[in-house]
Amino acid sequence: MSHFKIGIMIDSLQLGFEGGIDKAVEIGADGFQMFYTQAEPTAREKLLHMRSYIERSGLTVSAVCGDIGAYTDETVNAQHLEVMKNVFNFAYEIGAKVVTGHVGVIPADKDAPAYRALHSGLTALGRMAKDRDLTFAIETGPEDTALLRRFLDELDGGIGVNFDPANLVMGGFSSNGADSVGAVAPYIVHTHAKDGVREDGRGHETPLGAGGVDFPRWMETLYQNNYRGFLTIERECGDDPVGDCTEAIRFLRETDGAMKTL
Repeated sequence: MSHFKIGIMIDSLQLGFEGGIDKAVEIGADGFQMFYTQAEPTAREKLLHMRSYIERSGLTVSAVCGDIGAYTDETVNAQHLEVMKNVFNFAYEIGAKVVTGHVGVIPADKDAPAYRALHSGLTALGRMAKDRDLTFAIETGPEDTALLRRFLDELDGGIGVNFDPANLVMGGFSSNGADSVGAVAPYIVHTHAKDGVREDGRGHETPLGAGGVDFPRWMETLYQNNYRGFLTIERECGDDPVGDCTEAIRFLRETDGAMKTL
C-alpha cells in the first residue's frame, strides 16, 4: 500500500508539455505539476488538446504553478490578480484542484505595509480560487511556518500551503523539514519533494536523500497529520534532470514502502 502519490514538476524534465507527460508516465509517476503564468487565455483548441493529452496519459494534475511574483506591494497586486484569473481558469479547465506560488516574505509586524498588502492580496486571491473550486497554496520557505500559520488564520479561505521542506531547510527555518509540518498541517494541500542544505549562510539544492531533509520522518509526519496527497518532485538544478527525477521516484517509493504508519 502506498501512503502518498508521487508527482513530477514536468518543467524540471525540460522536455516540453507532451514530452514531459510521456516521460512522467514512463518513469512511474502518478501525476504532474506544470508552470502556467500567462496573462492571456490559451486558445480553446490548444486547451482542449492539452486536456485530452492529459486524460489519455492517465496522470492526475497534482497542481499548476502560478508563480508570478510577490503580493507585498499594493500598487502591483491588482495586475497580479488579473493574471491569476487566467491562471485559475486554466487550472480549472485542465482538472487541477491546486495552484501554487510564492507570495513574498510575510513580515512579523502586522502593521507593516507589506503585511497589509499581502493580507488584502491573498484575501482577494482566495476568493477567486474558491470561485473556481480551487485552492491557492503558498509555497513554504521565506519565513517559519508558525508565522505562516498566523497569517493563514487571518484570511478568508481559499488559501492553503504547498509544503516544500527543502526551502525551509535552505532558509534556516527547519532542521529537517519534518519539524515544521505541525504548525501548518491543516492547510497543507500539496507538497514539493525537494532536498537541500544550508551552508555558510546560504541554501544549496541537492538530489533527494543527499541534503538536510529527513524524508522518512517528514513523510511519517505528513501522514500522521492526515496528509494523503502528492509528493511532487521538483528539481531546479543539476545536469541530468530525467535521471535525477527517475532516481527521486525510486527513492520516494522505497521510503514510502518502509513507512510503519498504515
